Amino acid sequence: MSDQWTLVAAGLFGLFLFVGGVLAYRGTYRAWLVLKGAFLPGWIGLSGLYIGLALMMVPFIGPVLDSAPPLLVLVFAAVFFLSMVVGLLAVFWLPGFLLPGWVKDSRERMRRGEDRYSQAMRPGGALYGRLSDDPRAPVPPAAGGGGPEGDHRA
Repeated sequence: MSDQWTLVAAGLFGLFLFVGGVLAYRGTYRAWLVLKGAFLPGWIGLSGLYIGLALMMVPFIGPVLDSAPPLLVLVFAAVFFLSMVVGLLAVFWLPGFLLPGWVKDSRERMRRGEDRYSQAMRPGGALYGRLSDDPRAPVPPAAGGGGPEGDHRA
């Protein structure tokens, strides 16, 4: 009895990951991007699509192996293992052809310098001069002064 609940739990967790992966691929759900590079170098949100698909198939492994024709078992096994391998690979890296369009567009905007961060780093931008490769470089005061060196009242 507990084995059935384990299979159902795996399937439901797989459904959760699958839906999250679909939303990540569509660009609707992007909060997972804060995890990119922080814990693992890959595309954690996008890997949910593939790992979720594999986990959703877990409750059906027994019935498929017991009663399905050999060709269907082979297709089922191929989809299961391929989705699991791609999902685990996506935790670390994804090839360009598997990345969604919104990621490719964002990368292209960054290369052209049209994203908000690149614009803030340009001269006149909000972050210009604040970030430096040299840690000894002085940080310019914030706009508006207000510090002890900027307050010259008589």
